[in-house]
Amino acid sequence: MAKHSSNDVKKKTEMASVVIKEHLGVIPTNITHKPTGLTNFVFEVELPKEELIVRISNEPTKINDYLKEQWAVARVKKLGVPVAEILEVGNTVIPKPYMIQRKIKGTIGAHCIDRLKIINQMGAYTALINSVPTTNYGEVFDWSENKLSKNQTWKEYLQNELQVKECIKKKKKIKCLLSQS
Repeated sequence: MAKHSSNDVKKKTEMASVVIKEHLGVIPTNITHKPTGLTNFVFEVELPKEELIVRISNEPTKINDYLKEQWAVARVKKLGVPVAEILEVGNTVIPKPYMIQRKIKGTIGAHCIDRLKIINQMGAYTALINSVPTTNYGEVFDWSENKLSKNQTWKEYLQNELQVKECIKKKKKIKCLLSQS
């Protein structure tokens, strides 16, 4: 879990309220910070007729991760994976990337009595998720409409995005890798 200062939580709570009001036209009846996110501020938002989750990031580039997640969730939902519907992804209402999704009911896996059954079910869902076909390699693939930043081959990904030659040089310099004899 990420540690967030009370001042940061207060600011992001206000931002979550603004996002909900702007997109749904209602003022939340309650907003609760959930300190479960590793990189995001996560809020449970109660509205008169439903509960939502709002995630807010401090990182401007997180918008791409949210859009990628929205793309992936739409596809795995069609395969029967129980996922929360993503209602909105943006960064225009507040100056931070955000995501609004429906809250789904469930029990934390660690609290389940029949953990083996849960693990088997998770494996089945993982297989479905990994069956979603994609093309290209790296950060930019089917979810993006971009054409120029896609790596068509694994080699392009290693060279252009991962910059593997530079990584190897750095590792050798700090003696994390041995030079070939």
